[in-house]
Amino acid sequence: MKPMAKRLVIRALTLRGCLKLSDEGKHEKWGCPETCGQRTTAVPRHNEITAGVLRGIIAAMTTAEKADTMTYTAVCRREGSWWVITVPELESGRVTQARSLDEVPGTVGDLVATMTGADPALIEVDVKAHAGADTTRLGLIAAAIVAAAVLWRALRHAAAIRLH
Repeated sequence: MKPMAKRLVIRALTLRGCLKLSDEGKHEKWGCPETCGQRTTAVPRHNEITAGVLRGIIAAMTTAEKADTMTYTAVCRREGSWWVITVPELESGRVTQARSLDEVPGTVGDLVATMTGADPALIEVDVKAHAGADTTRLGLIAAAIVAAAVLWRALRHAAAIRLH
């Protein structure tokens, strides 16, 4: 699945008989009272919706569970220049997106408040970031550079001892 323009996502929801239920914060709340059995989904206010968020929207319109806690987990994984955020405690593991991990608690808090009607001040977010293969590779490169620097210092130190 590829990222999709938000206008196309809205068009698909509208064609299914869905209506915009709420227009507050960083997300729009959409629902299909007749065709989806009272289910709702959140659509982020971005021009492009990532593939991970699209999968979340599709899942939200096919299954539903009730959130029962005020502490929510934000499972973040990198997808291009975005962090795709899944909130498993919300209905169907709601998904949103953010540019940086610093934005995640506010974005998830807004999503939870939009979807549940909860007071944003009472929402706690536990961020769990999964960097993925690209960042792991960068970590290995950084470790190799540090090891090379340590080896270089040791060789210079050994050479200095031999000269004295």
